[in-house]
Order: sequence, then C-alpha cells, then structure tokens
Amino acid sequence: MKKCVFITMLTLAAVCFANQIYGQGVAYASLMLFTNGAGSISPIQNGQLLEVGQTYDMEAIPDSGFVFSSWQPVNIFTYTEVTFDPDGETNPPIISSVLSPVPYYSYQQALEFTMQPVMVILDQPYNTLTESSGWQANFVPVPEPSSIALIVYGLTMIAFFRSRQLSCCLTPHFQRQSHHLPPRTGKNIVMIPIAASAPLPHKICPAPKAQESFNADRRCAGRRARGQTPRRG
Repeated sequence: MKKCVFITMLTLAAVCFANQIYGQGVAYASLMLFTNGAGSISPIQNGQLLEVGQTYDMEAIPDSGFVFSSWQPVNIFTYTEVTFDPDGETNPPIISSVLSPVPYYSYQQALEFTMQPVMVILDQPYNTLTESSGWQANFVPVPEPSSIALIVYGLTMIAFFRSRQLSCCLTPHFQRQSHHLPPRTGKNIVMIPIAASAPLPHKICPAPKAQESFNADRRCAGRRARGQTPRRG
C-alpha cells in the first residue's frame, strides 16, 4: 500500500514539474519553442514557465543569410511512464514527446500570444499523457542574386511571348491573307468590288456594256484591215 501511494505521488510530482505548476491559485506552464531554419527567439526562452491566461510578446530573429518566414503553433503530446528495477525500486520516469505542428501561420515577425494551460488526456498510476502548446519560428535562406535575375528574365520572356501571341490573334484576317489579282487585259474592263473577307473569284469578267464596246472595236479593226468602211451600230 505504501509503495502504491509513493508511486502515485512521484508520478503526479513529475507531471506537475514537467508541464504545469500551481502556486497560490495561479497556474504556470512551460512554453516549448522551436525553430525551423537558422534563427532564434527572444526574449522568451524554450521551456520558460509562464502564467496561464496572460499575454506575452516575443520576436523571431533570423541569422545572417536567412529571413523570417512565419510563426506556426505546435501541439506537444508528452507521455510519461514509470517503471521498476528487479529489486522493486522505481526507475527515473521515461518521458517521450511528439510534436504536431498546426497548419496555421502568422507572418508578423513580432508575435503576441496568450499562454495556454496543459491538458491532461490520460492519468493512470504508472502512465500519463498530456497536451501542451508551443510555437515554431520558420526561417528560409535569402534568395541568391542570380536566382532573382533568372526569375525576372523568365517572367519577362513569358510576358513577351504572350504579347506576341495576343497581337497575332487580334490581326484581321484580310491583313494576313495575300490577294493576287489577275492582270488587266483591256482598258474597258470594270473591276467588281469584292469584300475583304470574301474569297476572290477564280475569274473576273468584264461588264456587259464594256464587253459590247470591246467587240465593236474588234469588228472595226477587222474591216479596216480588209479595206472596208467600218460601220457603227
């Protein structure tokens, strides 16, 4: 009986010390901080005890060659197990943690947050499971100047080819099509107006009156050649 009571007290003490502490009606919890990339967090330190429900400020500071990207909340699940040696003595508690980043991002380099309490999910004499909150600061490398130049060049070429493609689509059909008209064979041939968008006919014929005048001129020329007097009408 005494052994069971001792184990229970030891487990509760380990949980309180590792996650949350109560003092004079005020709850404190340790804040877990992480970084992804080269940088640091100030002024709060990883594991620092903060008062639950209070608002705090901290800032992500990137190292040389890096820039701040975002803040991301993290849920920490802590599993604590108590074991015994062959003589029945209690071993130091085995504590393992699993990080679960939350898909939410804050893009302000200075972060204001409210400290959250530790949630007890499982509470047994030899096993406990708790959930606590933390934050992760994400940093990314500064883009190389050559990379920026390549990106700008690629965007410029894409815009150029798109503008060329758009201008070709807006060009009228009759400006892109070459119309080859047959040569004129007489002075009295009347050209028939044709719409620019309509296809050209295979043969252009003279008007009826122009055709009669042309035939009369041919008959007069034939009579002169034979020594006859040309007639009109």
